[in-house]
Amino acid sequence: MEPLLICGHQRSGTTLLASLLDGHEDLAVFPYETWLLLHASTGAFRGLTVREIVRRVLAHCHGWSAEPNFDYDRFVKLVETSIQTSGARIKTIGSVMELLSCCYAEVGNCASAKHWVEKSPMNELRLPVVKDEFPSLKAIYMMRDPRDVLLSWKRKREKETNGKETFTAEQIARNWTNSLAAWERYVAGYGGDGLLLRYEDLVQFPELTMQRVCQYLQIPFAESLLRPTQMGESWQGNSSHGNQHSVNAASVGKWRNELPPAESQRIDAYCGAATLRLGYHAQRFNTADVLRLFVRGESKVRLKLQLFKALCRLHYPYSSGDVNKHQRQAECAWYNLESIKNRPHDHSAPRKGSFLTGDSL
Repeated sequence: MEPLLICGHQRSGTTLLASLLDGHEDLAVFPYETWLLLHASTGAFRGLTVREIVRRVLAHCHGWSAEPNFDYDRFVKLVETSIQTSGARIKTIGSVMELLSCCYAEVGNCASAKHWVEKSPMNELRLPVVKDEFPSLKAIYMMRDPRDVLLSWKRKREKETNGKETFTAEQIARNWTNSLAAWERYVAGYGGDGLLLRYEDLVQFPELTMQRVCQYLQIPFAESLLRPTQMGESWQGNSSHGNQHSVNAASVGKWRNELPPAESQRIDAYCGAATLRLGYHAQRFNTADVLRLFVRGESKVRLKLQLFKALCRLHYPYSSGDVNKHQRQAECAWYNLESIKNRPHDHSAPRKGSFLTGDSL
């Protein structure tokens, strides 16, 4: 089996895509996130034996044991047996992933599948590592309007914390731009084989979008790709707008009515050039306007500089010289804030040459 990694910022439809792929006979879709690449890249497995690494990964698969159609005990035993018989050949994270996928496919009655599919947050940040071990790696990146991403995150966090905690526009903007920049570096800079899908296209035109996926994976289209499932059972979804048993486009564009204008403006200020390039509507801002938005907010200086650098990396992801040049411009603009705080401005007429206008894209 060949690997297929689902990538994208959280709350962008990655779980929905995995649930649609779940019903295809040529795909062995992991039902839950393993976080394997994240732990490997942060050094969490450093100095551990293969058995210890696999046990840590299995600890993140505890949700599998609650699935009625999956024999979790048999899966764990099969993994332990595989380690004993082929432990000497398991030396990399890629080989650990391959071991888990083979054991899952056998227990899940999908041993004849052509691809094993894994979805964990921030997979896109670690694609080059997997590509080195699997030259035939396939990857799908889910893209969603960052303003809807922010609204979805706010609802999710408010439910989880009973309204005591939420995410800010600055946090989402920084993570969203970093995620997209990593994907574009992988595809254009690293020569990776990838497919970018928009969440809006998936929920509004599911059949056409899934046909694109089938063409990319070179598998036949099946009607099961239009019904979200998890391990063969109907999946209710994890939407912050309520449970759903089918693909639903009701959440598209909800930010227009439910997101405060100040927050949507901040998202536009930092993600606007990229969102315009990806087919979304966004307001254009120049450097001075962006700085004013932050001056009126409550963000810390360090976070502001990080956001500027993240945007620079998004617009100039392949040239370290350009990145350093525009980071210095951003930092100089920040330190000269006092001179522009009260300057009149017009959002509809961005200054010529501003690297935030998206003209160079």
